[in-house]
Amino acid sequence: RIFGQSFQDATGEGNYAIVYFPGLATSNTSATVPAGELLGCVIAHELGHLLLGKDSHSATGLMSAVWQDSELRQAAHGNLFFTAGQSDRIRSRYAAANERLEESLGPLQPSSGK
Repeated sequence: RIFGQSFQDATGEGNYAIVYFPGLATSNTSATVPAGELLGCVIAHELGHLLLGKDSHSATGLMSAVWQDSELRQAAHGNLFFTAGQSDRIRSRYAAANERLEESLGPLQPSSGK
Protein backbone atom coordinates (compact mmCIF):
# COMPACT_ATOMS: atom_id res chain seq x y z
CA ARG A 1 0.00 0.00 0.00
CA ILE A 2 1.27 3.50 -0.84
CA PHE A 3 1.15 5.97 2.05
CA GLY A 4 2.84 8.94 0.38
CA GLN A 5 4.45 10.36 -2.71
CA SER A 6 6.95 13.12 -3.47
CA PHE A 7 7.53 14.93 -6.72
CA GLN A 8 10.97 15.74 -8.15
CA ASP A 9 12.29 16.84 -11.50
CA ALA A 10 14.91 14.92 -13.53
CA THR A 11 17.74 16.46 -11.47
CA GLY A 12 16.21 15.32 -8.17
CA GLU A 13 14.97 18.74 -7.12
CA GLY A 14 11.47 18.98 -5.73
CA ASN A 15 9.32 20.72 -3.17
CA TYR A 16 6.02 18.88 -3.14
CA ALA A 17 4.89 15.75 -1.29
CA ILE A 18 1.55 14.11 -0.51
CA VAL A 19 0.67 11.81 2.38
CA TYR A 20 -2.40 9.60 1.99
CA PHE A 21 -3.70 9.52 5.56
CA PRO A 22 -7.00 7.66 4.96
CA GLY A 23 -5.14 4.64 3.56
CA LEU A 24 -2.53 4.86 6.27
CA ALA A 25 -5.11 5.03 9.08
CA THR A 26 -7.02 1.99 7.81
CA SER A 27 -4.02 -0.17 6.93
CA ASN A 28 -3.21 -3.39 8.71
CA THR A 29 -0.01 -1.81 10.02
CA SER A 30 -2.05 -0.08 12.74
CA ALA A 31 -1.84 -3.33 14.71
CA THR A 32 1.95 -2.84 14.87
CA VAL A 33 2.34 0.95 14.74
CA PRO A 34 -0.16 3.52 16.02
CA ALA A 35 -1.47 5.71 13.18
CA GLY A 36 0.13 8.87 14.60
CA GLU A 37 3.57 7.26 14.79
CA LEU A 38 3.21 5.87 11.28
CA LEU A 39 2.07 9.25 9.98
CA GLY A 40 5.22 10.89 11.38
CA CYS A 41 7.41 8.26 9.73
CA VAL A 42 5.65 8.60 6.38
CA ILE A 43 6.04 12.40 6.49
CA ALA A 44 9.74 12.02 7.35
CA HIS A 45 10.16 9.50 4.51
CA GLU A 46 8.56 11.80 1.93
CA LEU A 47 10.53 14.83 3.15
CA GLY A 48 13.58 12.58 2.94
CA HIS A 49 12.99 12.20 -0.80
CA LEU A 50 12.87 15.97 -1.20
CA LEU A 51 15.99 16.47 0.93
CA LEU A 52 18.02 13.57 -0.49
CA GLY A 53 17.17 13.97 -4.17
CA LYS A 54 17.18 11.19 -6.76
CA ASP A 55 17.70 7.54 -5.88
CA SER A 56 17.01 8.06 -2.19
CA HIS A 57 15.49 4.69 -1.30
CA SER A 58 17.59 2.35 0.81
CA ALA A 59 17.48 -1.38 1.51
CA THR A 60 16.42 -0.83 5.13
CA GLY A 61 15.43 1.94 7.52
CA LEU A 62 13.33 5.07 7.10
CA MET A 63 14.07 5.38 3.39
CA SER A 64 13.27 1.77 2.55
CA ALA A 65 10.91 1.62 -0.43
CA VAL A 66 8.70 -0.96 1.31
CA TRP A 67 8.64 -1.12 5.09
CA GLN A 68 8.90 -4.67 6.33
CA ASP A 69 8.23 -5.94 9.87
CA SER A 70 11.66 -4.75 11.05
CA GLU A 71 10.99 -1.15 9.95
CA LEU A 72 7.50 -1.24 11.45
CA ARG A 73 8.89 -2.47 14.77
CA GLN A 74 11.48 0.33 14.69
CA ALA A 75 8.73 2.85 13.93
CA ALA A 76 6.61 1.55 16.82
CA HIS A 77 9.54 2.20 19.18
CA GLY A 78 10.46 5.59 17.68
CA ASN A 79 13.69 4.21 16.21
CA LEU A 80 13.18 4.51 12.44
CA PHE A 81 15.86 6.96 11.26
CA PHE A 82 17.91 8.16 8.33
CA THR A 83 21.25 6.38 8.02
CA ALA A 84 24.45 8.30 8.79
CA GLY A 85 25.15 8.48 5.06
CA GLN A 86 21.69 9.88 4.34
CA SER A 87 22.11 12.46 7.11
CA ASP A 88 25.45 13.51 5.61
CA ARG A 89 23.86 13.73 2.15
CA ILE A 90 21.03 15.94 3.49
CA ARG A 91 23.53 18.29 5.18
CA SER A 92 25.66 18.45 2.04
CA ARG A 93 22.71 19.21 -0.24
CA TYR A 94 21.44 21.85 2.21
CA ALA A 95 24.87 23.53 2.38
CA ALA A 96 25.13 23.56 -1.43
CA ALA A 97 21.63 25.03 -1.81
CA ASN A 98 22.37 27.65 0.84
CA GLU A 99 25.61 28.55 -0.93
CA ARG A 100 23.79 28.97 -4.26
CA LEU A 101 21.19 31.16 -2.56
CA GLU A 102 23.85 33.36 -0.95
CA GLU A 103 25.63 33.70 -4.31
CA SER A 104 22.45 35.00 -5.90
CA LEU A 105 21.11 37.11 -2.97
CA GLY A 106 24.18 37.95 -0.90
CA PRO A 107 24.86 36.80 2.67
CA LEU A 108 21.75 35.70 4.50
CA GLN A 109 20.97 37.44 7.80
CA PRO A 110 19.14 35.69 10.62
CA SER A 111 15.64 37.03 11.19
CA SER A 112 14.94 39.07 14.32
CA GLY A 113 12.07 36.73 15.21
CA LYS A 114 9.56 39.58 15.30
